[in-house]
Order: sequence, then C-alpha cells, then structure tokens
Amino acid sequence: MMLLAALLMAAAQPRPAVKLARPDAEWLTGIWIEKDASRSLDRCASWDAVGFLADGVVSQFDWDGRWRLEGDRLIEEAKDGFSPERLESRVVRVGPNELRRIGTDGKGVTMLRCPKPETPSAR
Repeated sequence: MMLLAALLMAAAQPRPAVKLARPDAEWLTGIWIEKDASRSLDRCASWDAVGFLADGVVSQFDWDGRWRLEGDRLIEEAKDGFSPERLESRVVRVGPNELRRIGTDGKGVTMLRCPKPETPSAR
C-alpha cells in the first residue's frame, strides 16, 4: 500500500520542462506554414507556404527576399519592388518542427514545418 502511494505521489509531481535549443539558421531552413485548428499539412504545397532556403533566400507567394537570424530575431528584407521592404520578428522554438513568430507589434503566429519532399529513388 505504501509503495502504491509513493508511486502515485511520484506520478503527480510536475515534470521538468524540456529545454529546446535556440533557433538557428540550419533549424529554420525549410518550408513552413501557419498552424490552423486542423494541424493539417495539406497547405505545404500551396501559396501559403514560406520557404527559408539555406542560401538565405525567403519566398512566399508574391514576396521574395533575403533572410537571416540575429540571435532569436528573424530579419527578412525584400527584393527591389516588393513590399513590405523589411520584416522583423522574434522566433521562439516551440518544438522540433514548430515555431512561434512574434512581430514587433507583439502579435504572434505559430508555424509548422512541412515534411521534406521524398526524392524518387532510381531502380
């Protein structure tokens, strides 16, 4: 009986939070979409997806530019003629494939990483 009580007490103790690494360029590289209620990744091949390429190019629908990380600050600068010319947000790593992007106005959006497309194998 005492063993059962000890096990129940141990199970009730709060678990330590998992500490996630600070976002870095290698982690951020990929295709991301805004998280919606369905958590569906169906929009990964749509205009909604944002691509952060390893060479520093960022692209979404009708907006292209360059991106870089400065600590947890994501800086995006548009190519000539695109608007807005500069976007800045804070990036918080929520999970291995999930981030929270917080704009300078304090408003945030959660984003999910799209799976990498499968490469056809030669047979």
